[in-house]
Amino acid sequence: MKIGLTLPSFVEDVEVPLLVVARAASEGVSGVFAYDHLFRVDREGNRRPAIECFAMLTAAAIECGAMTLGALVVRASLRPAAVVAQSVTTLRACANGPLVIGVGAGDKESRVEHDAFGLSFDSLDVRL
Repeated sequence: MKIGLTLPSFVEDVEVPLLVVARAASEGVSGVFAYDHLFRVDREGNRRPAIECFAMLTAAAIECGAMTLGALVVRASLRPAAVVAQSVTTLRACANGPLVIGVGAGDKESRVEHDAFGLSFDSLDVRL
């Protein structure tokens, strides 16, 4: 059986998810995964910080050995395809285990992030 964990991405201190990675590696967890968000809005409407997906996964790669690393899910509308490709290439160079990189179009919760940073949030047909 394989077990994976979602890293705590919505924190200010990168040590928090790295401690989870280290513990997961020592306990034999199969993989760790990170969200691709610029921030999150909590139930009260407050903006929560987010550690950037590829930066966190690259730090995790250096920390964890041969564990599977993955993105939940890279948003195609958030950054240009060439930047995603280079980010994955850099992650691959640092990782000793498999990578799982899902790519998606984003959902209605993604719109607030796009608006906050002046990024277009086209119709689902265009994003796909």
